[in-house]
Amino acid sequence: MAITAWTGPLVSFGTTLSSTGRSMEYNGQMGPGLSYAGMGLLDPRAYYTYKPGSPVTTAVYGWYGLDRCPVIDAVPTVISTNSVAQTQSSTTAGAARTLTLTASDTNNVTISQSVVAPETGVTVTGLLAIDGVAGTTTFGSDATITVWASSTMISRALTITSTVDDSGGVYTISGRDVYGYLMNEVIVGPNNGTVTTQKAFKYISTITCSGTINSTGVYVGVSDLYGLPIFAPRLPYIQAYIDNALITNSTGLIGGSTRATQTSTTPDVRGTLSSTTASDGTRRLTIFQTPQVINLSSAANMLVGAAQYSTA
Repeated sequence: MAITAWTGPLVSFGTTLSSTGRSMEYNGQMGPGLSYAGMGLLDPRAYYTYKPGSPVTTAVYGWYGLDRCPVIDAVPTVISTNSVAQTQSSTTAGAARTLTLTASDTNNVTISQSVVAPETGVTVTGLLAIDGVAGTTTFGSDATITVWASSTMISRALTITSTVDDSGGVYTISGRDVYGYLMNEVIVGPNNGTVTTQKAFKYISTITCSGTINSTGVYVGVSDLYGLPIFAPRLPYIQAYIDNALITNSTGLIGGSTRATQTSTTPDVRGTLSSTTASDGTRRLTIFQTPQVINLSSAANMLVGAAQYSTA
């Protein structure tokens, strides 16, 4: 059986009243609506949303639930400061230099992964995936209804560490977000320490550096700064737990960027959340998100944040 779709909105009522309060229509069977397997939010983006006239097997994506959606329910891998790129020289004085990414699986990343690029529909290969690839849960014999699987939706900010002053140069991280969209971030190099990206990555393709970079021993890993799957402006729109303990520290949330045009240095488009409890490979991260009403009606699809910045 094919999907039944309508443009809506759909209103269900039990009793209607006149302006004087007199009952005009009454449904003796009025009650809550029941829907098999529950309800969900439709993904509004062109590649993932419902397209009238498409074949019955064309996947339609969304998030399970209409409010307090379970967007992340997974155990983050214990962080490693060199799991993305092991210690190496990045010395350069102007011309860009490309770092060598890990050539084998580490505790944080899996090499040689593929994703269908939603901006082109073409499969991109050779990516590093952080905490595994993003996945879905499907329903029906044709697997048409597709819900983003909360067990696979972890994305994380990267850390870059150097034992010398690299603040005269920048590092450019190129990759993709948890939904597969292209994204770039440029971050000033560390000064005998560690810097952390503002944006949360799911996939990494390249890391380059340029400017005055002095390090002969730079390395790249992941942090306990997690990307949010749905845009969040403030902590009340999030319920997050680490190992069943509610995160109440509002300073751990950096709300999604609302700038009209994103850049290589703006914050994450949906927002990030940090935990004061370090990941250890056993503690579970569980996040529920409530969308802003205004973002459910936004033509700019702010349910999932602004379009990612990318140089491609």
